Amino acid sequence: MIKMEIKGFDELKKEFKRLKLDYDREFKKAIRANGRKVLNATKDNFQKNYTMRPRKGLESIRLSVREKNNDIKAEIIAGGGEAYYMPFLELGTSKLEAKPFMRPAIDDNREYIVNDVKQKLIKVAKKAGG
Repeated sequence: MIKMEIKGFDELKKEFKRLKLDYDREFKKAIRANGRKVLNATKDNFQKNYTMRPRKGLESIRLSVREKNNDIKAEIIAGGGEAYYMPFLELGTSKLEAKPFMRPAIDDNREYIVNDVKQKLIKVAKKAGG
């Protein structure tokens, strides 16, 4: 599992609180929408890297958005069950060359995600008269 954290939204959260807006709900919506973008890129990368019988691996790639300890986290998860081998494909082994499909999906979308989440939250604040 590869994680990406977005920091620096503290001031925006304070402004949402001042405007009596539900920051967590809006942030979660924005994170979920952008998580889907990364999920789709991950699946595309996987299909490009692994053309022989990729069905089980592809089906194991999923998005999880949850709240824990006042943080909202999005995770792209790959593997488990019959697709236990997914981390080996992403990271490689002593006998198998790594062909990353998750890391490039995150890296290629990192700036877009930060800007998009920020813009969506600013738009909500402006609508509320902030």
